[in-house]
Amino acid sequence: MTSIMYNVINVHPAPPTFFNGALPEDLEAVVYKALAKEASARYATAEEFATALRELEQSLHYRENTEAILSALPSAPATQGSTAGSSSQLGPPPAVQSSTASLGGPAIDLSAQPLSGAGSIVTGTVYCIDCGMANREDQEFCTRCMRPLIKRSDISKLAGRQARALHRTNRGDYVFLSCLSVITAGVVLLILYLFFRGV
Repeated sequence: MTSIMYNVINVHPAPPTFFNGALPEDLEAVVYKALAKEASARYATAEEFATALRELEQSLHYRENTEAILSALPSAPATQGSTAGSSSQLGPPPAVQSSTASLGGPAIDLSAQPLSGAGSIVTGTVYCIDCGMANREDQEFCTRCMRPLIKRSDISKLAGRQARALHRTNRGDYVFLSCLSVITAGVVLLILYLFFRGV
């Protein structure tokens, strides 16, 4: 008992990350203040301690959400003919051309593309379902993530195959039900025949 009281009064506790490395380092300051040896250094009330924990939780969530949003944003394309003082000039921004123009073929004007949620699609482009990059219609792979592009013609072919398969399935079910109905009717007639014959 004496050693326990000595540790409580004199020994500084181990940091929370020593027991769980996944805990944030900011939690140590809150825990150490709650376990301070001097009463004046600790939280005055339980509500003050709870408020500090809530503020820490909100800060961590804000940090995680911000990092997730920043990592999901695509890199900004370099504008042609931009200068250091061009940002202060009024007027619409210059048209930005896709890097695929160097590969041959017509360049895609990215400035004419609608923002997310605009509800319209630029004609002659295929959008990557993985990264959202606009590509030329004759390309097979995305110029940003290099994944295969799914075009409308491919979707139409797939829909046609599914429709034909569904039609064959429905036709087979129809034939099966027809045969089952004929067999059932035959069994009923046979039962009636045997019944009246016995009478």
